[in-house]
Amino acid sequence: MPVLSPSIATTNPSIASTEWIDVSVPIYRGMVHWPDNPAIELDAITHVERGDIATVSALEMGTHTGTHVDGPIHVVPGGAGADAVPLQNLIGPARVIEIENPNAVTRAELLDHNLGHAERLLFKTLNSQRCWNGSEFVSNFVSLAEDAATYLAELNTLAIGIDYLSVGSPEVHRTLFEAGVVVIEGLNLSGVDPGAYELLCLPLRIAGGDGAPARALLRPPASHHGPQTAQEVFDIHRMQKYEPVLRGVRGTYLFDIDKVGSWFVAVDDGAINIEERRRDADCTISCEERDFVDIVEGRRNLITAHMQGRVKVRGDMALAQKFHGLVSAMIEDKRGTP
Repeated sequence: MPVLSPSIATTNPSIASTEWIDVSVPIYRGMVHWPDNPAIELDAITHVERGDIATVSALEMGTHTGTHVDGPIHVVPGGAGADAVPLQNLIGPARVIEIENPNAVTRAELLDHNLGHAERLLFKTLNSQRCWNGSEFVSNFVSLAEDAATYLAELNTLAIGIDYLSVGSPEVHRTLFEAGVVVIEGLNLSGVDPGAYELLCLPLRIAGGDGAPARALLRPPASHHGPQTAQEVFDIHRMQKYEPVLRGVRGTYLFDIDKVGSWFVAVDDGAINIEERRRDADCTISCEERDFVDIVEGRRNLITAHMQGRVKVRGDMALAQKFHGLVSAMIEDKRGTP
């Protein structure tokens, strides 16, 4: 008796609650797989509906099917198996980062996200929207460019996850494995917003396995509620927390948020005064609300966004750099690092 395929769309509920979100894909007969890998066969050998005492199924598939964790032995001769990867790299705070480039995850785009050292990073690309909707293999999926892999290795990244069946070329794999980065492949992030989460991902303990199927779960951290609007960012109690970072800074900012409003911020040796109105300022920063909140939350880099034309900075660029420093302090505080 064949086991019927479930609906992938129902595996990713919204993140309105703080419940665990399943970002792994279901395993079923006929699901997508690498063209040269074994097809998935899942059959009930005995079944209670046929009068048997128990239902027992036989499962046949490759070790790189669906959501799985790679072992270094996958591409590195003599490398460790997936059963030997450090589980602590797969459990703990993580970030989902939305990738806009339709072709690859690149170093240039990662620089826009204020990545820190020793993070767990899951990349939400176009794959989540278009690659899990059928049983046909999508060959032009988004994967990591080699410069991105090198950058992540330099940051001593704990783990990275991608939303299709491979993180990239053999060289990308080797670069990550040699730096101790644990690789999760085959995630479905279509129902998950970018941001901070708790990650729980446990691979099956297949001795010496080049890969191992895994269940991957995300949960929004209950302790952190980041600002969702520009108004929340400019809450005076929120901003006063960072006055020590601005000691020695004197100047005025105008934050002109498109279709939302304008905030005039005066800084005098760390003391912050905020007015919700337009005034002439030493430095004016103009952008859309989403980009502004993304900058404050560390999902976008101010200077890079300015160079890309997403954010306009006029006036005193030194003050803009100091605001960038304040944002970095906010991000480090949110991550709980010294």
